[in-house]
Amino acid sequence: MLGQGAFGQVYKGVWCQAVIEHDKKPAEEEVAIKIMEDARNEEDGIKFLQEAVIMGQFDHPNIVKIMGVMITDVEVSVLLNQPGLA
Repeated sequence: MLGQGAFGQVYKGVWCQAVIEHDKKPAEEEVAIKIMEDARNEEDGIKFLQEAVIMGQFDHPNIVKIMGVMITDVEVSVLLNQPGLA
């Protein structure tokens, strides 16, 4: 675990991009995964997703970039680009 925020925890992960060509290895990138584990609270879930939408509008080297959002019955996850995460 990298840390914890108002809505949940942040974990270190690896993003593997799909490769169509069979002779190439998938590109890997270190990422941060922000997880809101109890997505059943509708008000907090909306705030969490609003934060992701706002962050997704920025394109600046000093601001993490949203790479994706995943929603399930029990959690909401946001995948963040984290240069130099190691």
